[in-house]
Amino acid sequence: MQKNMIIIIIFFLIGLVLVFSYIKADPTTYDGRFNPPKPRDIEINGITFSVRGGFLEDKDSYSAIYADTFLNHSVTKEERTFHQNDILLLYIKVYDFKDANFTLNDLNNESYEIKSINGIEGFFKTEDIETHSGFVKNNHPRYYFNYVKDNKIVMIQCDVMNVLNELVK
Repeated sequence: MQKNMIIIIIFFLIGLVLVFSYIKADPTTYDGRFNPPKPRDIEINGITFSVRGGFLEDKDSYSAIYADTFLNHSVTKEERTFHQNDILLLYIKVYDFKDANFTLNDLNNESYEIKSINGIEGFFKTEDIETHSGFVKNNHPRYYFNYVKDNKIVMIQCDVMNVLNELVK
């Protein structure tokens, strides 16, 4: 009886070691909604942003840089879209003005207010929006913050103010 109990305890301990080593190794990569992505740094048109864990990048959003015209200037534009679930959005767009000098005053729009986030001055606006996910309807604020960094315009739309504060550096 005592031999059987010792063998059971040894197998139990070996099983625990295997389970904990499997969990510690974290062999699973992102494969859908059950394993959300971890926090990561992404570069958009030369500017690095730290995206909080849980945000999934939209399939058609991957690193599309293309020529565009913005405020009568030729620019390169890159935009990326993320969703934390079917409702919460994170949208980042960066315009690179190359050699043209661009200031915050060129962005002046009456619907925005001047605000500083983490010491960076820009234009801020909040709107109430309604989103739908299947039969679920959700009303929440959407925050917009536009600023100039390294002669590039950064435009961020986000549904969570804390995420916006983490992105602006």
